[in-house]
Amino acid sequence: MSTPIRDRVYRAGGGPEMSVRGERSEGAGVKLCVDAGPIENGHRVRGIGSCTQSLLGALTPELLSRHGVEMRYLKRTPLEEEVPAGGRFARRSRVAGWIGTGGRLPSRLTMRWRAFAGAVGMAADVEAAGGEVFLSTDPDAIPLSPHFLTIALLYDLIPLRFRGEYLPRHAFVRRANYTWQIRRLRRADHLIAISEATRQDAIELLGIPPGRISVAHLAVDRDRFRPRAQEAARAVVAERFGVDRPYFLYVGSVDARKNIAGLIDAFSRVMESCDAALVMAGEPGKAGDQLRRQLARTPARERIHWTGYVTEEDLPFLYAGSLALAYPSLYEGFGLPVLEAMSCGAPVLTSPLSSLPEVAGEAALYADPGSTPELAAALRRLAAEPALREELRARGLERARRFSWTDTAERVLEVCGAVHAGRVPVRHGRSG
Repeated sequence: MSTPIRDRVYRAGGGPEMSVRGERSEGAGVKLCVDAGPIENGHRVRGIGSCTQSLLGALTPELLSRHGVEMRYLKRTPLEEEVPAGGRFARRSRVAGWIGTGGRLPSRLTMRWRAFAGAVGMAADVEAAGGEVFLSTDPDAIPLSPHFLTIALLYDLIPLRFRGEYLPRHAFVRRANYTWQIRRLRRADHLIAISEATRQDAIELLGIPPGRISVAHLAVDRDRFRPRAQEAARAVVAERFGVDRPYFLYVGSVDARKNIAGLIDAFSRVMESCDAALVMAGEPGKAGDQLRRQLARTPARERIHWTGYVTEEDLPFLYAGSLALAYPSLYEGFGLPVLEAMSCGAPVLTSPLSSLPEVAGEAALYADPGSTPELAAALRRLAAEPALREELRARGLERARRFSWTDTAERVLEVCGAVHAGRVPVRHGRSG
C-alpha cells in the first residue's frame, strides 16, 4: 500500500486543525484525478453538469503540461465523443456511479449509499488511478482518504441562507443528505468557490479558515453565447416560441429566491406604458404551482410567455433578441444567466446582491429586488431608452470577455499545484 500522504505533512501556524504538505521536489508533477461524473449522472442536465464538461474541455494537454499535471478523469465511459479532455480516462466504479441514480433506487436507500459511495467507492477509484490530488466536481461525491488530497468545488450554500425553502423541517431525507454534504465540504483539504460571495459564505456559515478556500470564476461557451443580429434572433424566437413583439427575458428556475413574483408585479406596472412582453425561460421548479396562480391573477398574463425547458440551441437566440435580461434574484452562487446574456449582447437588469455585482460589474443596470416600484422604473427605462440599452450592451460584451474557461482551468490547476506543494493550508487530522 502507498504511504499515506498525511504522513508527509507538518504543522502550520494556523492552529492544531491546520497543516500543509512539505514542498514537493523541483520538477515533480501533480497526479490529478477529476470527477467527470456530473456529465453522466443526475447533474448532467443541470448547471453542475455543463460546468464540469466545460472545465474538462478547457484542461487541454498544453495547459496540463505547462502546470506539470498528469490528469485522469473518472467516468464510467470515456469522454472522447463528448469533450476533448487533456487527461486520460480512469473508470469510475459502479458503486460511485450510483450517486444520482434518477430514481433507480428508493430515495432513502440512495441517501444511505451516498456516504458509502463518497467515502469508500470514489476513494477506491482515486487510489486505483494513482491520484495524489482529487478534484471533486459533484457535491454528492466528496471522497476523503489519507492517501490523497481532496479539493472540492463549492457552487453555493443557498440552502443555508434559505432554510425554509430548501431544508424545511418535514424534509428529513433532504436535510440528512445536505448535512452529509456539508460535513464532507468541511473536511475536504481545500475548497474552490465559484465566486468571492460564495467564498465569504463558506467562511461565515461553515467556519472555513480563509486560507483554505480559493476562488475560480465560472465562464460560458463563447462559441455558443455570442452576439447575433437582434432582428434575426427575434425572428427565430417568433417562429419557435410565438413571441411577436419586443420582450424582456428571464432565464432560470422559479424558486422563491429568484423573485419571479416581484418581476411579474413590476412588469404589470410597466405594460401600460410599453408594448413589451415578458418571456420566462426555465423549468417550473418547486414554486411552479404558486407562479401559475399568480399568472392567472395578473392583468399582464396575456403578455407573459412561460416557455418551460429551453434547448441549448434556442437559448442564445432568446438572449440576443431580448430588450434585456431581467434577473432580480435575491441570491446566487454565481449567476450564469447574467454572463450568458452579456456574452450574447443583451443588456442586463439585475440585483446588487450576493455574487451578481461580482459578475456584472459596471455593465448592468441595478435595482433593489425588494422594491417593486424600483424594478418597474428600471424596466420602463430599458423599454424607452435605446441609448441606455446600447450602452449596457457594449459594456456587457466588454465585461464578458474577462471570463473564460481557459482562465478558470488555469486557476484550478494553480490551486491544485499549490495544495500539492504545500503552499496553501489544508485540513489536518481527518479520516475518510
